[in-house]
Amino acid sequence: MNDVASRMTVDTIIRRRSAIAGRTGVPRAVIVIALAFGAYMAALDNSIVNAVLPVVAESFKTDLASIGWVVTTYLLVQSALLLTFGRLGDMWGHKKVYLLGLGVFVVSSALCRLAPSTPVLVAGRAVQAIGASMIVANLAAILTSVFPPEQRGRAVGIQATIVYVGLATGAPLGGWLAGTLGWRSIAG
Repeated sequence: MNDVASRMTVDTIIRRRSAIAGRTGVPRAVIVIALAFGAYMAALDNSIVNAVLPVVAESFKTDLASIGWVVTTYLLVQSALLLTFGRLGDMWGHKKVYLLGLGVFVVSSALCRLAPSTPVLVAGRAVQAIGASMIVANLAAILTSVFPPEQRGRAVGIQATIVYVGLATGAPLGGWLAGTLGWRSIAG
């Protein structure tokens, strides 16, 4: 009986979200593109720095083990906070948390570019990961609230493809940018 009651509640919430999303006046394609931008940037940032770690280590006159924390910290912080920011999205609104995450991500990216030392770069990447976690944790919830059930599979599939494109293009793009413009062009 509880299962039936909870299922009806979930269905009611989904119907209400879909009705609200239908009244926003924003075309769904625009929403998908906006979410794709955040998904791509968060995924790209997971892999883009890996290719240039030796260059960053040389720039800061530090060893690879120390500079490895630039990547490790990002992954740890992002993974640790996904559930927290998903829940905050449930409580405060997924769009609010997503947009706040996008802002945190962009500002911290600029700070990473200006980092004068390894510890400052690691701290900047930690903050960047907080923003990325806010973005990633709320993507699917926003998509499922905007698209009707018969279109959700395609929308989520598009977002998953964008994430994997971001992961796949990170290393080659990072190497090219670092070789062309220097490692600070990809630090954030």
